[in-house]
Amino acid sequence: MKTENRTSQQNKALFKFHELVANTMNQSWISLDKLIIEIEPRPTKESLHIIFKSILESMFQKNTTTKMSRSEMNDCLDVYLQALAVIWITIEFPSADRENLLSYYN
Repeated sequence: MKTENRTSQQNKALFKFHELVANTMNQSWISLDKLIIEIEPRPTKESLHIIFKSILESMFQKNTTTKMSRSEMNDCLDVYLQALAVIWITIEFPSADRENLLSYYN
């Protein structure tokens, strides 16, 4: 059985809904952590990238990582790595040396 994709109107409504939720949360000074605690999502590389992009947007008002400078990336990584350390996750960022890269990409 083939399922139908959402319509353009449904997609617009979903993003409008997200906007309304965001505005309400911001007006009530409710941060995302309250919502995330309720949902308990499992981390994926995609969801973590969204968090990283949120750091970039809040620090540099850029909504895409393709437009960030090296300096901005380092600044965002500092914030990201500090937050990970708070939850006892310490992973070294891949460096340019071959051995380190091979351990991450094999």
